[in-house]
Amino acid sequence: MKPNTRIIALTACSNVNGVMPDLTSIAEICRERQLSLIVDAAQAAGTVIIDVGELPKKSLIAFAGHKGPMGPAGTGALYVGEGFDFENFTPLIQGGTGFKSESLTQPRQLPIYYEAGTMNLPGFAGLAAGLSFVLEKGVEHIAAHKHRLIKLLLENLKGVPNFICYPPLNDDYSAGVLCCNLINWMPNDVSDILRDSFGIICRTGLHCAPMIHTAMGISRGSIRISVGFFNTEKDMLEVASAIRILALEKIS
Repeated sequence: MKPNTRIIALTACSNVNGVMPDLTSIAEICRERQLSLIVDAAQAAGTVIIDVGELPKKSLIAFAGHKGPMGPAGTGALYVGEGFDFENFTPLIQGGTGFKSESLTQPRQLPIYYEAGTMNLPGFAGLAAGLSFVLEKGVEHIAAHKHRLIKLLLENLKGVPNFICYPPLNDDYSAGVLCCNLINWMPNDVSDILRDSFGIICRTGLHCAPMIHTAMGISRGSIRISVGFFNTEKDMLEVASAIRILALEKIS
């Protein structure tokens, strides 16, 4: 931080490797220095509990609807803390509010200040249904299920030749994300074979986050295996078996 720092922005959970920062400690720093805090909860929402009461009043929390909240793509939400000076953050898009049409700018009140144009009502209905399901099942229950599956996957990947995990193998993956590589394979080739030969879908490449890959020393990208609430232990055993087959085939 610098003397003129006004905002700290960070992700609550990395979409690349599932690592989570100490949000409580960072929130305390923001409180002490009267800084605004912006939290990207795209990967965390629906899996990691974020208590807004522990955050400074000058906080924003943004999340996407299509991941943990189980909503449609193209949905999301922004939580605005009561102490956040939103009027100093001009919307990028203005107009088409449906009322006060004579004004060329958004009305200075929330939430309409950031909601220009026609709202995605069908998407919001789907997001509401997804959130209702998450609340019914319980975030803790969903997180425990994902944690159990990732732990099972890791247990079955131990000792696989040329398999590397970022960060190193452990069972602290409550966010349900596993970042890995097979050293002698290009990530995209692995995903193609997993899809075509085993019916397993995973994400490869830089995951919209090239800088973290550079920091981890894997500029070529990585394989990201994400588990959801509807995945099973059988799924994890099949993934581990497929990766083991690829690893042994490449080095034989």
